Amino acid sequence: MKRFFVFILINVALVVSYAQERHPFINSVCDYFTTDIHDNLYLWADASLNKYDNTGKFLYQHSNPSLGDISNVDASFPSKTMVFYQSAGIIQLLDDKLAPLGNSINLFEHNLNTITLAAMIGTHKIALYDDSNHNLYIIDLYANILSTTHCSFDEDFSPCQMQSFYEETIMMLDTSQGIYTFDILGTFKSKISLPETRAFTKIGNEIIFLKESEINYYNQKHLDLKKSGIINPNLKNFRLGTDGYYLQENDGKIYKLNVKRE
Repeated sequence: MKRFFVFILINVALVVSYAQERHPFINSVCDYFTTDIHDNLYLWADASLNKYDNTGKFLYQHSNPSLGDISNVDASFPSKTMVFYQSAGIIQLLDDKLAPLGNSINLFEHNLNTITLAAMIGTHKIALYDDSNHNLYIIDLYANILSTTHCSFDEDFSPCQMQSFYEETIMMLDTSQGIYTFDILGTFKSKISLPETRAFTKIGNEIIFLKESEINYYNQKHLDLKKSGIINPNLKNFRLGTDGYYLQENDGKIYKLNVKRE
């Protein structure tokens, strides 16, 4: 079983450390970013996706302006990195060098016309969320629908982020309500009330989430909430690495904050 790390966070020290470290980890501005299991970073802006290693060295680029701007990238499985172009209704899978793997998946050709979110489930399935019909679909790599779940929660339910974890749980974030969890077949499991959450990830039983200007921890098993001490009013997004945090500010720049662990 994968070992999960518990970060030792000393509030004052972290805030001071982050405040003093004002040199971007990567000298590039992006709309958004994510990471993979090897601590490689994937930064995208408009139609371009760039991949960097864990030292900040540029590795590869993928760009296809004919498909419009990139809406989301899922690098959970770097051998099949998913790139979602919402306006074109296209999902393209890339190899670890960001070269296309076969033909793209055209959602419009399969009457999936209002998909707003997409995430990989393992290497052979994809989760899609249809914001107009409030449906969560599980599809295969040929866009065949394997299951459909109608998300009849709140009238204003409108998730902005979706991720799958360990090929067993799908999570969707609604910033005004919190996180909604589903099993790998798309069946609804629970709602975790964490309103005003703007970004999140999960390690073991802990959900690490950004609320307002601070990163927090919520333990699903013990139902307790802890603060990390990482506070920045300009913080937009974050990812966890093996030795700390990658932090994106509102100006699109990425910073790295090293954190001790046990």
